Amino acid sequence: MHPAQTVDKLRPELSALLAEGHVELYELDSSADSAVDPAAAGAALADDENWIVPTESGRQVAYVVSLTDAGEDEFRRLVALHASA
Repeated sequence: MHPAQTVDKLRPELSALLAEGHVELYELDSSADSAVDPAAAGAALADDENWIVPTESGRQVAYVVSLTDAGEDEFRRLVALHASA
């Protein structure tokens, strides 16, 4: 288990993963099967309100972060690298 992290620490890391194509954002309650477009995903990450639980913020939108195929490949590569060290 990882220790709790601040939004200031996580936001740039998640933004980098998004920019590198390792993760995508989806609207939790959306019926759309496609990820939020990159510009909207970046704006969602930049909005402080999106880092507060919707039941506490009163917002109607919540997001889910999902690995892309490239993200899964990179994760597997890093696990294998760590296992061989």
